[in-house]
Amino acid sequence: DETTKFLKQLFNWRLGAEERGGVLGGLLDHAFAGAPPRWQDFYLDERGMRELSDAGMGIGPHSHSHELSIRLSPQRQLEEIRISSDFVELHGGSRAWGYCYPFGLRSAFSQETERAVAEAGCPFAFAFEARDIATPLAEAERFALPRYNCNAFPHGAVSYGSERAELTSS
Repeated sequence: DETTKFLKQLFNWRLGAEERGGVLGGLLDHAFAGAPPRWQDFYLDERGMRELSDAGMGIGPHSHSHELSIRLSPQRQLEEIRISSDFVELHGGSRAWGYCYPFGLRSAFSQETERAVAEAGCPFAFAFEARDIATPLAEAERFALPRYNCNAFPHGAVSYGSERAELTSS
């Protein structure tokens, strides 16, 4: 719905990390009467990552703070990618699975980001573009491979309802 789209746009693209943290912290505190859920209640922890890896699932890096790459200096982008890659490898994943840009849209990262991905040792990266990968693949495209938004799949119905398959940017 329009409210969900507005809030995702606000939190993901408009607010900086500090503002976003303050607003979300206040909202969660209010919504859960001073006892907000922990991140571990929603996301994989190190043990969960290892279990997925041991079951044969490929796990690659996606950033450390999930900040828009384009907002960060080239050095900070490299640090984000390295921290994430090292963490993933420590817990069963591999940078060899490629890097997945936070938010993924072309406007969320730059050629400097692509260079940082390469320098961090990731052989390719995924951008958000809802299409299959065309082959043969040009060398220049390996740091902006297309990927489908997970919200376009059935589990995305929580956020997007019946419109989920038509969405191409979130």
